[in-house]
Amino acid sequence: YVKVYFYNFTSSSYELIANHEFSNTGYTIGSTKTETVNLPSSALSSEGIVKIKISLHVQRSMAYLYNAYVRFYEGKISYKLNATSPFEFSYNLTSLSPGTLYHYRAVANNSAGTSYGSDKTFLTKPYAPSDLTATSINTSAISLSWSKGEGADKTVIVRKTGSYPTSISDGTVVYNDTGTSYTDTGLSAGTGYYYRAWSYAEDSGLYQYSDGYTSAMNYTHPDKPTSISSSATPTSITLSWTKGDGADYTVIRYSTSGYPSSLSEDTLAYNDTGTSTTISGLTPDTTYYFSFWAYDSESGYYSQEYTTHTATTPYVPPDPSNLVATTINDTKISLTWSASTDVNSVLVRKIGSYPSSPSDGTVVFNSSGTSYVDTGLTPSTHYYYRVWTYNQGVYSENYAEDDTWT
Repeated sequence: YVKVYFYNFTSSSYELIANHEFSNTGYTIGSTKTETVNLPSSALSSEGIVKIKISLHVQRSMAYLYNAYVRFYEGKISYKLNATSPFEFSYNLTSLSPGTLYHYRAVANNSAGTSYGSDKTFLTKPYAPSDLTATSINTSAISLSWSKGEGADKTVIVRKTGSYPTSISDGTVVYNDTGTSYTDTGLSAGTGYYYRAWSYAEDSGLYQYSDGYTSAMNYTHPDKPTSISSSATPTSITLSWTKGDGADYTVIRYSTSGYPSSLSEDTLAYNDTGTSTTISGLTPDTTYYFSFWAYDSESGYYSQEYTTHTATTPYVPPDPSNLVATTINDTKISLTWSASTDVNSVLVRKIGSYPSSPSDGTVVFNSSGTSYVDTGLTPSTHYYYRVWTYNQGVYSENYAEDDTWT
């Protein structure tokens, strides 16, 4: 028979808590018989580990019952009698150092001597890195820093857009080295980047990654607007531009004394998602200085640089006066008027009625003078004249007029 005793013990004493006897009934040559004993709750330590002392008492009433060994299973202990199998043993090692190479070997001993198994090794996993931070530097770079995981030889950082990497192979490996900081460059403006970092340990051909990781994300700054153009009237300026890369908004501020250098200086002209705007209520013959910033509403970042542009409202020429049309003969009429000599005068002729605008009729004079003789006319015809002054695409608000016959 086989009788097993279970003890709860410490280093100095032990207490018998259970025993079980197995008979050899039913054994046949070459067979294996297994019986399982459930231990009472008193056999569990505070850590949930069974602490026992085992005594095997074997009386060989049959010659082929000569080997016994013990297997441990999930809080149960079972005993098998087997004629050929060796003893089996398993043990969970604890309190090991992370990222460390350990050697082990089996040792057997009996009255005939001691035998050693071959040298074996295993490498424990390193702890995960911690405190990963991602800091936006500019339109194309993000600075990364972290604390190295205990037991790690290297830190592996993976980058992805749209979401965090789920594994080391899910994304782009941007760093795999021994340091604790790195600047990720060559990025796209106004884009969100997600980073995760794992620890890596290697020794003697073995390697391990940490089970855990540390995460961080940030955006690059948008780029400044480009391709700015403008047109002006005496009281308005129309601006158009191309949005900055990675931006959905454009912010424009202006001044008459110089370019605004911050987002709080001077007058706000525009803050929206379009690519053109008209600023009205301006002063004629005045130079306006504009600064353009890009803004990414997803990240909350403005472009670190701004684009500048200058536009000037044109001078409104003073009105002409005293237009006099005098018939010279049947084909000529002499015309004189008063106007500023620093602008052009545009003299327009029409038959039947006065010209309604500078484009309604025939322009007979467009220069800086104040007199003109209109020739090649038709005899006995009634001619109507109006004169406007003109400067940089702007006509005077009023005109002078007169009419006569050839």
